[in-house]
Amino acid sequence: MLPITAPRRLVLLLFAFRLCLLALPLGAAPVPVSVQLIWKHQFEFAAFYAALDQGYYRQAGLDVTIKEGGPGIDAVGEVCDGHADFGVGTSALVVDRYRGRPVVSLAALMQHSPIALLALRRNGVESVHDLAGRPVAADPHSRDEIEAYLLAAGIPRARIHLVEQTDWTMAALDRGEVAAKVVYLSNEPFWIRGHEHEYLILTPRSAGIDLYGNTLFTTAATIQAHPDMVKAFRAATLKGLVYALGHPETVVDLILDRYNSQGKSREHLLFEAAQIRELTRPDIVEPGYQSPGRWRHVVEVYAGQDKLPADFDLTGFIYDTSPPQTPAWVPWSLAGLAALLAGALTVLFKVRGLNRQLSRENHERALAEQALQESEAKYRELVEHANAIVLRVGLDGTVTYFNEYAERFFGYQAEEILGRHVVGTIVPERESDSDRDLGRLINAILSHPEDFQHNENENMTRDGRRVWVRWANMVIPDEYGRPVGISCIGQDITEARLAEETIRNLAFYDALTQLPNRRLLIDRLSRALAMSARNRRHGALLFIDLDNFKLLNDSHGHDIGDLLLIEVAHRLQACMREGDSVARLGGDEFVVMLEGLDASPDAAAGQAELVAEKVSDTLRRTYHLGAVEHHATASIGIALFQDKTVGVDELLKRADLAMYQAKSAGRNAHQFFDPAMQAAVESRTRLEGELRRAILRGEFLFHYQPQVDAEGRMLGVEALARWRHPERGLVAPGEFIGLAEETGLIVAIGQHLLRRACEQLKEWAGVPATRHLTLSLNVSARQFHHADFVDMVLANLNAAGVAPDRLVLEITESLLLDNIDETVARMEVLKASGIRFSIDDFGTGYSSLAYLKRLPLDELKIDRSFVKDIETDENDAAICAAFVSLGHILGLRVVAEGVETEEQRYFLARVHGCDMMQGYLFGAPVPAEGIAASVRAAD
Repeated sequence: MLPITAPRRLVLLLFAFRLCLLALPLGAAPVPVSVQLIWKHQFEFAAFYAALDQGYYRQAGLDVTIKEGGPGIDAVGEVCDGHADFGVGTSALVVDRYRGRPVVSLAALMQHSPIALLALRRNGVESVHDLAGRPVAADPHSRDEIEAYLLAAGIPRARIHLVEQTDWTMAALDRGEVAAKVVYLSNEPFWIRGHEHEYLILTPRSAGIDLYGNTLFTTAATIQAHPDMVKAFRAATLKGLVYALGHPETVVDLILDRYNSQGKSREHLLFEAAQIRELTRPDIVEPGYQSPGRWRHVVEVYAGQDKLPADFDLTGFIYDTSPPQTPAWVPWSLAGLAALLAGALTVLFKVRGLNRQLSRENHERALAEQALQESEAKYRELVEHANAIVLRVGLDGTVTYFNEYAERFFGYQAEEILGRHVVGTIVPERESDSDRDLGRLINAILSHPEDFQHNENENMTRDGRRVWVRWANMVIPDEYGRPVGISCIGQDITEARLAEETIRNLAFYDALTQLPNRRLLIDRLSRALAMSARNRRHGALLFIDLDNFKLLNDSHGHDIGDLLLIEVAHRLQACMREGDSVARLGGDEFVVMLEGLDASPDAAAGQAELVAEKVSDTLRRTYHLGAVEHHATASIGIALFQDKTVGVDELLKRADLAMYQAKSAGRNAHQFFDPAMQAAVESRTRLEGELRRAILRGEFLFHYQPQVDAEGRMLGVEALARWRHPERGLVAPGEFIGLAEETGLIVAIGQHLLRRACEQLKEWAGVPATRHLTLSLNVSARQFHHADFVDMVLANLNAAGVAPDRLVLEITESLLLDNIDETVARMEVLKASGIRFSIDDFGTGYSSLAYLKRLPLDELKIDRSFVKDIETDENDAAICAAFVSLGHILGLRVVAEGVETEEQRYFLARVHGCDMMQGYLFGAPVPAEGIAASVRAAD
C-alpha cells in the first residue's frame, strides 16, 4: 500500500466536504419582512432603498416591504403592535424601553442626530438664550432632544415653552408665530441657501447633547423567534447604507424614480445625501456601530429630564451582534464528517510505519516552518487588527502593503492600491489650504527617509475627501542593511485639525464679513512693526469709518446695514495689493495695513495717500443693497510707522485720532496723524519717568484674586500688580504695564514683584488655613527672555524657602513668536524644580496646537473676552467649550477668567467641566489680609 501523500489527503478532504454539503437544507422561499419608516420617503432612508434595489435583501432570503411614515404614524407602536417587523426610531427608543415597550436597538444608521433649531435673526434671536419664555415648535420625534438641549444651554425648565409643530414649511417662522422651529440639518437648510445670514441654526451638540440619529430597531420577541432573519436583515440594511453613501447620485436617481413622494428636486436630494454622510461618518465609525458609552450618555440626557432613572440598565436593549446558536443541520453534517475522518484515520494508521521515516526527515524542517508561520501569523494579526493605518511603500513610491484599517480609512481594497503610486491615490498632488507641493514632499521622503521619521500632511480618500494624517515612518532594510522600502504608521488627526481651524476662525475672523478681526489685526501689526524695524521701510495704518452709517441702519434696518458692511469689505479687499491686510474692528470701522512703503517718510506718506484716495473713490460708488440704492462716503485716518518705538495700541490710537480729525473736517476726507495729537505721547513720557522713580522707591505691590473650584473652594490666587502712586493712589496695571513692557522697565518691576510673591507664599505656608494656596504670577515675554530670568526665579524661591509647586508662572502666547526652542528649554529647567506653568489669555494670540504640545504646561487659562458673552454669543460659548475640551485632551487644568454671573459659572463648571474659575463672582482682588480672612471665614 502506498503512503498517503499531500495530494491524496486533499482529495479525501474535498470528498468529505462534498458529503457535508449534501447535508445542507435546500433553499427556501424568501421570508416576507416589513420595515416602518419614521417619516416620508427621502434620502434619510436610502439604506433600505439601496438594499432592496441592489438585491442585498433578496440574497439574504428576504422579501422586504418598506412602509412610508408621516404625521400621526408611530413607528415604535407599529412594530410593537406587530404591524411591522422592523422600524426606524431615534435615541428616544431607550425611553420607550424604560416605559415597558420591548424594543431592541439593532444599529445606529446615523452617528449624530440631524435635529436642530432654526430661528430668524429679525425676530430678535441671536443665541439659544433668546428662546427663553418664547414658543419653540417641536414635533413628537424631536421634543425630548430639544428640551434636553435647552436645559443644557442653561434655560430654566419653567421658561421652556415647547409648542406642537404642525407646519413643516417656514411660514410660522416668517410670520413670527414661533421664535424657532425644529429642522433637520439634512433638509430645511437647503431652503435658506443664499440667505444664511438672516437665520440662526442652533444645534444640541453645541451644548454637549450628542444623541444618535436614526436607529434601526425591532422587538425582543422578534429576535428570539427569528434570530437568523434579524441578523440577515440588519446586515443587508447596513450593506445598503454603505452603498448609498458611496453612490449618492445613483440612489438619488432611484428615489426620483420610485420613492419621491415629497416631490424633492435632484439638487435637494444630493444636498441631503451630503449632509447624511456627515451625520453618519462612515469614514470614521463602522456603519451601524453602537457604543455602550454613547447610549449611557443618552440615558444621562433623558434622566436629566426625569424621563428615566440615571442608572437604567441597558442590558438587552443594545443588539448583541455575536453569532447565533448553531443550526440543527450542522451537528448532523459534522457527524458524517467525523465518520468519514474515522475511516481515513484507519488507513493512516496502516501506513504509519511507511511514513515514519519520511516524518523524521521532515521533522526539523516542519518545526522551522511552523515557527516561521506562527511568527508571521502573529505579526499579521497585530498589523491587520491594529487601530491605525499601516502601509509599506517601496522606494519608487508604490504601495506594497495596505492593512484592513487603511482599507476602511481610505476606501480602497488592498488589491486595488497595491502596486500604485501614493501620489494621486492616497496623497493629493497639492494641499488644499497651503498649496504645498505634496509630490515634492513624497519624493523627499523617498530620497531621504531618515530625515522624515515624523510628518503631518493632507491625504485623500478614494471618493476625493481630504483628510489629515500624522505619520511615523521607518526605513525597511534588506539583509545587507540597504533601504528597500518605508514602513508608515498613520493616525487620523482630521478632527483635531478641523477643531483647531474652527477655533482659529471663531477667534480671529469677523463672522459677518469674514475679514480678520481686532485680535488677528493686532497680531499682524506686531509682526509688521518688527519687519519694518528690520528692513527700515515704512508701513501705514488706515483707520476707515463709514460716514452716517447709523442713519442707514435706522432708516432701512440692520439687514441692509449688514449688506453694506459686506460690500464694503469686498471692495476694500479688491483694491488692496498682495500682502496688505484689511480688518474689521467692529461696527462700521475698518482698518487697512500697508507694508513695504518707501524708506523716506515723505515718499511713504505719498504712497499711503494714494491708497487712501483709491479707497475713498471705491467706497463712493453706488451700492445696490437689495431694493435699496445707497451712496456712502468714508473718513480715513492715516498713521505711518517704521519701527517698534511706537507700540500697536499707540499706533491704532494715532490712526483713530486722525480719523476723527477727518470727520471734524467735514467727513469724506483723509487726514494724517500730526504733532497736534502728541498730548497723549507726552503724557506717556511723564508716566515713564514716574515709573522709574517708583522702581527705586518700591511702590509696587500685589492684590490677590481668588481661584476656586466647581464647589467654590479657594485653591489658589492670582497675584495682580498695583502701583501705590504717591499722588494718584492705587494705579491699576492696565495704566502702566504696557508702557513698562515697551520701555523694558518690566524686567526691574518683575524682579521686585517676584520677590514679594515668594515672601507672601512663605507667610501663607506658616498658617494651616492658607498653606495649600497656590500663587499664579504673570510673566511678560520680555522678562521671560531676560538672560538671568531662570536663576532669578530659583534664587528667590530658595531665599524664601517655599515649595516650588506653590508657584504658578503664567505666560502668554506671545512667548511663542520668538525662539520656541529656547522658551521650551527655560520652561523645562524651571519645571524640573517643581514650578508649574499656565498659558494665560489662551486664544487671543496666534499659536498652533503643534507649539502647545511642545510646552511643558500644567494649566490653560481662558481669556475673559471669551467668557463675558457666553450667555448671549453662541460663538464665544462654542469657543469656551472647545477650549475646555482641548485643555483636558492635552491633560491640562483649565481655569476661566472673568466669571461674574451664576449662569457663566454653571455653563463652565457644570455643563463643560471647567476645573477652576476666577472673577468678581468669587471676589475682587484684595490685599493678602483679605485672602486670609476669606479662607478663615470659609473654614
